[in-house]
Amino acid sequence: MAVDLSAATFLDCRGLRLLVRETEPTRRSGRVPELRHPTRAVRRMVELSGAAPLFATVG
Repeated sequence: MAVDLSAATFLDCRGLRLLVRETEPTRRSGRVPELRHPTRAVRRMVELSGAAPLFATVG
């Protein structure tokens, strides 16, 4: 699963929770979901929350 975040200008904890929850089936199947082209704001939220290990970042 890949999520294109190139147009996201903001991500709060509620959005991050949704992103983690919706990509859970991908992790359970042994694959790593990709965050494609996350903006600086999105990347920072994912890193600060500790969720970065749950995703591969592309771009």
